[in-house]
Amino acid sequence: VTNNTVDVINGPDRKITVIGGYNGAGNSENNTAIVRNGGASTIIGGMSPSGNATGNTARFSGGFASSVTGGAAQSGNATGNIVHLSGGIVLGSVVGGYIDSASNATGNTVIVSDAADIKHVPLLYGGYANQDPGDIRTGNTLHLDNWTGGVGAVIKNFEHYRFTLPAGVRGGQNILPVIGSGSMDLGANARISVDFSGSPCAFKVGEEINLINTRSASGVITGTLANTTAASTVDGTTYTFRLALTDARDSGYRLLTATLIGQKRQSSVAQKRKRASVMRKRD
Repeated sequence: VTNNTVDVINGPDRKITVIGGYNGAGNSENNTAIVRNGGASTIIGGMSPSGNATGNTARFSGGFASSVTGGAAQSGNATGNIVHLSGGIVLGSVVGGYIDSASNATGNTVIVSDAADIKHVPLLYGGYANQDPGDIRTGNTLHLDNWTGGVGAVIKNFEHYRFTLPAGVRGGQNILPVIGSGSMDLGANARISVDFSGSPCAFKVGEEINLINTRSASGVITGTLANTTAASTVDGTTYTFRLALTDARDSGYRLLTATLIGQKRQSSVAQKRKRASVMRKRD
């Protein structure tokens, strides 16, 4: 079952299940489930009880959802699936790739953007296994895209964490406050990237933001970082951040911080050509 799309617009208030593609006797690949508004209880991009779930997408942008899963495989692998939450309220688990056997859930992506409300989500996993798994972390990515907000989830099984900062972000802001019973397990050698969704002019060298803050949570941040710096180029300027896992002073909670330590203007090819053209006109 491949390349199917189910698009629910202003769906019923009652709970329903939306699956982009279901294959009872083979693989489920490149299917999409979209819920724009309504009361869907379960949203799954693609599902297979006997094969692999690969390249499927679950999109949720309005209403309520009990759970959202990119791809689910009961006896095969769940790889390369995507969950994109851009609005609405999610009340249950969010999983990039779900497996029910000793197989793999890798290369999956969970994107949280815009007006998505995930405060009530209990589990936010890149890969999830119902039984003893194979690999459920490698290549899985959590992308917070132009989004800030609290989450009460247990967050784990991601290798990559991408923070696309909102335009106008300033020092001292919290991007992902973990609240309630939530916790953050980065895992070993987590890879962190930081970029901007718009002009970062309000952010100054020396200022620090909290990418993750567990101050209001009963859990803490565990794991280690693979990189201690991250760089992003916007409008010809490269911004370099120092990343650190730190213990908050006199408090007992941990932070993942990003401090802007460098800002360098790069000369683009277009800029060079423009300057050369001006010089020729002057001559």
